[in-house]
Order: sequence, then C-alpha cells, then structure tokens
Amino acid sequence: MSEVPIPITGPTVCATCRAPLGVEEKVGPDETVLTFFHPFLPEGVEPHVPEPVAADSIDAIGVCDFCLAPGPRWTFPAKPFMQETHEQDEVPWASPDTEWAACDDCKADIDDDNYPAVIERHLQRRYRDESRQVRALARVQITPMMRGFAANRTGPAVREY
Repeated sequence: MSEVPIPITGPTVCATCRAPLGVEEKVGPDETVLTFFHPFLPEGVEPHVPEPVAADSIDAIGVCDFCLAPGPRWTFPAKPFMQETHEQDEVPWASPDTEWAACDDCKADIDDDNYPAVIERHLQRRYRDESRQVRALARVQITPMMRGFAANRTGPAVREY
C-alpha cells in the first residue's frame, strides 16, 4: 500500500503498471491520508508498491466496472444513484458514473439480467484468495450496487472498442 496526503483527487492509476488503484481514506486529527492499493494486478505483473498518479495523466489500463477484468469493450449508460447502506458501512456509497464499463462476459450477463453471475465473477476476480467469510461480506455489499445499477440503467450497452 502507498500512503499519500490529500490533494490527489479523482480516479488514480499506478504509474508502474498503469492499473487502476483502490483507495481508502483515513481522517486523522491533523490530516487526511489516502492509502492506495491494487484491487487487481494485470496479468504477468509482480506485486509492487502502488505509485498513484491521476488517471488522465497516463495511458491507463481500463477495467470492467463490474468484475475488474482488463480491457472492457462496452459501456452501459446509467443515472447516478445512491446505494442502500448496511450496518457495517460507515458512509453510503454513491455512483457518480453515468457510463459503466463492461467486459464481454459481464455485458452478456447484464443483457440477460443475470446479475448473480456478474457478482460471482467479481468475487472470483477480486476476492479469490480471501476467506469464505470475507467473500460473504463482499457479496452483501456488492449486491445492492448491482440492484442500483439495474434500476438506474438507461439504455443498452454501446460498443466502445
């Protein structure tokens, strides 16, 4: 993980591998610190400390918003929405996105309204090395996001690449 005091804002990627980075915000008494991590590594890339840079400053690797697969070729239009919260969530999660990137597999499952398959693919990719308990908690948190997307989707997928 890599800690950076705020002013980095917006989507971030790793300067080393160009993969998108996840971020956790820690608010302290004197400053807020962002801790960056790799939610996944591109195939063939060895684990390393993330080097966060603004996504628009580098030729980043795009990922599927649903399962984190690299190189999505589709986008789905959707209205922004607020996800329902659970007791373990500190703050509600909001989707500011109006376009959701999708890989071929997720696109096909979304077209078929097969959201359980999309959720399972996400869990397999993001949480494959985690305990069943962690995977179960992740499923509880991901399911409302999928419901929110489904309810706020505004049209069919558009092929981007």
